[in-house]
Amino acid sequence: MYSNETFNSATDEFLGLIRPLHGEITDFKPQSDYWTIEENIIHVCESEINAYFRLRTILAEPGIDTFVTNEQSWAESIKGFKPHLDLFVEIFKNIRALESQILTTLNYNDFSENYVIHRDFGKVSIQTWIDWYSEKHIQFHMDLINRNIRLWNEQK
Repeated sequence: MYSNETFNSATDEFLGLIRPLHGEITDFKPQSDYWTIEENIIHVCESEINAYFRLRTILAEPGIDTFVTNEQSWAESIKGFKPHLDLFVEIFKNIRALESQILTTLNYNDFSENYVIHRDFGKVSIQTWIDWYSEKHIQFHMDLINRNIRLWNEQK
């Protein structure tokens, strides 16, 4: 079941964690197979762009195949480009606000009836979308960011 409070709380927690992070810590890579804090932030923000597109597609064109990315390729392709994380943070904040507004206007019946087809996961309904993007995905990356912060502090 959708909770606007839960959705917005996850947004606020993520923003609260990443906003103060600047400088060398965002580029710190504790192990070669770990993403940096910057890579995690960019991924979450780009994923949210994709999430918005999926949500709108579920509502506007239910039943069609949805866009799927290779997250590792996306993460690797940004190397050499030093993005302004503040721009990504603003994109994330604004897209989450739009998603929240959309979700609050839907009837609960809408949550399971409409869907898109994901090549790896099959039918993705609004309820599935909520399960993925309301908290789980953000929490997963917050845990990775907190791990990097802890390892950064341990190495100092």
